[in-house]
Amino acid sequence: MISLGSEWKEWDLHFHTPSSYDYGDKAITNHEIIEHMYKNGISVFAITDHHLIDVNRYKELALIAKDYNITVLPGIEFLSDSRGKDPIHFIGIFSEKSDIDYIWGQLKNRSELHRIDLERLKFNEVYCPIIATAKLIRELGGITTIHAGGKSGTIENITNSLPHNIAQKKDIFKVIDIFELGKEDDRDGYIKHVFPALGKKAPLILCSDNHNVKKYSRKQKLWIKGKPNFSGLKYALNEPDERFYIGEEPAVISRIKNNKTKYINKLIINRIGSYDKDNIWFENTEIPLNNELISIIGHKGNGKSAISDIIALCTDAEHSSEYIFLNKNKFQKKGLADRFQAQVEFASGKRTELKTLFDQVDDTQERLVRYLPQSYFEKVCNEIGKVESFRKEIEKVVFQYIPSHSKLSKENFEELIAFKKDTMSHDINRLRNKIEEKNSEIISLENILDPTNIKNLASKEKIKRDEIF
Repeated sequence: MISLGSEWKEWDLHFHTPSSYDYGDKAITNHEIIEHMYKNGISVFAITDHHLIDVNRYKELALIAKDYNITVLPGIEFLSDSRGKDPIHFIGIFSEKSDIDYIWGQLKNRSELHRIDLERLKFNEVYCPIIATAKLIRELGGITTIHAGGKSGTIENITNSLPHNIAQKKDIFKVIDIFELGKEDDRDGYIKHVFPALGKKAPLILCSDNHNVKKYSRKQKLWIKGKPNFSGLKYALNEPDERFYIGEEPAVISRIKNNKTKYINKLIINRIGSYDKDNIWFENTEIPLNNELISIIGHKGNGKSAISDIIALCTDAEHSSEYIFLNKNKFQKKGLADRFQAQVEFASGKRTELKTLFDQVDDTQERLVRYLPQSYFEKVCNEIGKVESFRKEIEKVVFQYIPSHSKLSKENFEELIAFKKDTMSHDINRLRNKIEEKNSEIISLENILDPTNIKNLASKEKIKRDEIF
């Protein structure tokens, strides 16, 4: 299976099971948990029971989830010492590929959790120091999240009233990877005040903190862009602004929903000729395409131009004479091209007509894709006289993606820019005239308030008074 790479998916990084001492319905089964998460659109979630990793339950949940294309991450929620009325809550999350038996054994014996068995304490009667425990989590390959903002058990229970409190907070932030907020409005405070004071940014998330999956709800959805697994989460930590989103859905998903005929889902290539073991090129090949920026990387001759040329052929794109792979002197010359056919599927589900790789672009059809082949790109960049034509090609692409209502009934990018410039020029002249009028008023008022003028007016006033009296 070919990976689509990074995608926006719904995640929940704080979720409990009946193994938590305070769970709402202990009769809920693991199958029910996965079914409810699937119905709620969750692609990845972390099990974060209080002071416990139920290894057997986790393994069963992870196994069931595979049939639903859901990734379950092992995790654990810790309670630290009390600040204010509540202890501070923080969470360790680990890879779905990790040796969870080993991790749980390490946490149970090397953290303060060992006191639960040793002293026969209840799960909520033990507290774990944040910094030491977070360092252990990191040593075991995990990441740490902490309650923040207005959420119960928040790090904000450590006030900023004393210098040592502030210093302690800064030390804690050094070992924290993600801040879990209590409500969406908490984001502004962290973005405007906390992160500048720390000198670094970290992802901000909202999670369900669910204790009864039959009553599953979230204050807002959490989206993360990355592969739907722990490695995708760790990579996303490097770009908190670009890869974490709290809200109904990221803008790109809305854009795709509203423009399904403009986004390609996949390229499909099939063999239709006789099998030839010495010339195996495309055998029932499906190449899924990410809906955002795609970069095809590979050495010369590894098929980069093949993919782009075939997409261009299927969508009747321009510059077919510049194709590198589907060229009459290359692939089409060898008698191979008519053994294969291809088509493109768009996000709408619509597919282009099947074409053999020997077919030609139909210039009477609407261009479904704008294509600038490498050879064409090199040609226009190397010939000074064609720089202008290359600029126009780029303008065509830009104009194509401007919303219809913003094109203002103009036919091309050049007309739109000219109209915008004329409008701006008119506005500038109008504002300039207003400024000149105001300047004239200011000069007139300044003249009136000039000391010489005031003395002159006072003199005239005196003469008038003498005349009257």
